[in-house]
Parts: sequence; C-alpha cells; structure tokens
Amino acid sequence: MRTNNNFYLIDIKSDCIDMIISSYTLWLNNEYRYLFTECLGFKIDHEQNTWGNRIIIDKGDLLDIAIREKMLKAIQIKREDLNLSSLIDLTAEYSPILIKIDEYKCKWRKNYKKIHKNHFLLVTEYTDKSGVFRCIDTYPTDYNLILSYDEIRDNSIEILCIDSNVGGLINKSKHLFDPIITKLQHKDYIGTMLDRKLYFAQQIRYNFEIKDELYGYENLDIIEIPIVRKFKSIAWSWHQIKYLLEYMNDCEMNQLFNILEHIIIEWEKITNILVMKIIRLDSNIINISNKIIHLVEMENNFINEVINYMDGT
Repeated sequence: MRTNNNFYLIDIKSDCIDMIISSYTLWLNNEYRYLFTECLGFKIDHEQNTWGNRIIIDKGDLLDIAIREKMLKAIQIKREDLNLSSLIDLTAEYSPILIKIDEYKCKWRKNYKKIHKNHFLLVTEYTDKSGVFRCIDTYPTDYNLILSYDEIRDNSIEILCIDSNVGGLINKSKHLFDPIITKLQHKDYIGTMLDRKLYFAQQIRYNFEIKDELYGYENLDIIEIPIVRKFKSIAWSWHQIKYLLEYMNDCEMNQLFNILEHIIIEWEKITNILVMKIIRLDSNIINISNKIIHLVEMENNFINEVINYMDGT
C-alpha cells in the first residue's frame, strides 16, 4: 500500500493526461520537464493506439515517453475485468489510479451529454463508511470529487495503475534540442511547420467565415471549435519547449528564454482575439493574419538561436 499524501496536480499548460503524467513523474521521480523532450508530436504504437487525445500533430503524449524511457511503468486493466473488490485493492496499492472515461458521461464536466471525448481523472481512496471513491479531476479542483463504484464501472473505458521505475533522469545535454530542430525544420509537400503557418495566415485574410467555423459546434464550449483548439495547441507546444529550457537551466539560454516568452504571450493574445471575434461573429481577422506572419518571423529567429546555442556560438 502506498500513500498519496504528497501527490498533487501540478499547474502546467496542458490537457488532462499530460498534467496527470507530469504530476506522477514529479511525485515519483522528483522531475517532470524531461518528458517534454520528445513530445512535439504524438508517440503512437504500430496499431495507432495512444493514451490521450490525438488532436493535432503538435500535441504530445507524455505517457508513451515516460514508459519508453523507463521513468514510469504502467499496468493496464480493462473495464470488464473490474469489480468492487479489485478496484478497492488497486486503489490501496497504486493510489492514485488513472481512469480513462468518456467526457460525455461526466455529469460534473461542461461537455456532459454534449461531446464524446477521452478524459482522465484520478481515484485516490475508497471510503468504507459511505461506500464511495474519492477522486481528483482538473475540475473541480478541490480534490473532493466523489464517485460511486457503479459510476466508475459503468462510465470508465480503461484503468491505468502507475508505478515508479528504476530509470534515472535524462542527461542535460544540448542534444536534447535535436528533436525540436528536426520537428520545426522538417519539410513535407507544403514545406516546414513555419511555412504552413504562413500559408494559413495568408489564406484566412480574405477567406474566413465565423459561421463556417461554428458549424456543428454551436452548442459546445468555444474551446472545442477546431481553429481555437489549433491555436491553443500551438501555444502549448511552445510551452513544452519552455519546460525543456527550464530543465536545462543554462545561463547561456537567456536570449532563448526572452524570445520564447514573447512567442508564448503573442500566441495566447492571438487566441484571445480569435475567441472575441467568434463571440461577436466578426469574420474580419486580417489583424490576426498579420500577427501570425510576425510570429513566424520570431519563431524562425528562435530556431536560429537554438542552432547557435547547440553549436556553441
């Protein structure tokens, strides 16, 4: 049996699975930022399976990386193999345990009965007196979500028990930036990731209609609208790089930090402007297009600075 007295969800800009796995890693191995070294794109197996939501290519899946790097180990349990006794035993031995659930069935979430989407929460303990499980979710944040066994059994998809492994931390080497440079400079039939952003910025100048973006999403939170989620995911991918820079903790990185902070702030500003445009049904987003073009220049400057840093110049 292990105690979860010191476990808490760390406040990082991420989706629920990234936040949970980072929190596990900090709790069990006293570090989490190394997880962001390879998560600028999804890590999926040959059957195209992954934990977490595959939203866009910029999104990371920290669980696969943590397991592959032998920082964590996981025991996966299917819902059909679950009964009350086994859930109580798992909670006692591996608390907190990770539950994968359909957010459509989460009555305490905003997307309840609105959209089918993988969501993740934690079960921390079973209360004998009241016969319920105490849980943790990103909302509510008081660590006092109460669910019955029937609610967990009927609505869960999978259960994952996380344990520590013997792996050590990744060495703080400049080569940790290799996957970032590879990701940002990779070319496909359109070009690099920056080329795609420029192309997008040019396309939306005079060919953007709010009603088209809202179609099918009228009754959902604005965050579920694809273009808003895309913008937030781009900002999140830059936050991932920031966590890596913090992990390196190199005084030579001051210039990188300054550029990166500016990039993150500007992407968040652009997202907020876009949300207000959607609320007001204003399809004139030329100013957003101009800001993206300017940001691409900053991102390219950041890439060059990283290359100079790796070369020691």
